[in-house]
Amino acid sequence: MYEEGWGFTRSQKAKLVSQWERGLRNLRVCWHSNPDQDNCGVCEKCFRTILNFKASGAFYLRDISLDEIRDKEIWNEHIFYEYQTILEDAEKWGTSQEPWAQALKERLSLGVYPAPKPLTFPQRMGKRIKHFLYYKKEDAASVRIKILGLRIYKRKKEGPLHQSRE
Repeated sequence: MYEEGWGFTRSQKAKLVSQWERGLRNLRVCWHSNPDQDNCGVCEKCFRTILNFKASGAFYLRDISLDEIRDKEIWNEHIFYEYQTILEDAEKWGTSQEPWAQALKERLSLGVYPAPKPLTFPQRMGKRIKHFLYYKKEDAASVRIKILGLRIYKRKKEGPLHQSRE
């Protein structure tokens, strides 16, 4: 499999895309939203992409507060490495002295947080329902049906009380 731009970092790609209006307008990185929707701007992938654009000196989606950067949860080494790469690219392009880059340096100095405790079943279901309601823009009834795997059966010739006739 061949991926376009495999020789570039995400920040280098962001710099190129930021100079291409149509590409910037149609860029989809979010795995939370549907392909026909815009990026959510809050998930980890959108957050990282916004920082990639900041490293290149461009604006994308929204501005991220310094507190959001300092409080960012980084749960694994791969994501940690991605943030380090953003800082390296910011050094190359002279954006590493900006406040957002300093906040990211502070956050990375804390390292990777330990993995969170596993969620209970009700917590997992709640997160899935929130995901479908927020990102997929579906109504609550269809979400419960999809998530719980419920099937609605139409009753034939029976009323709701299952009364038998003698």
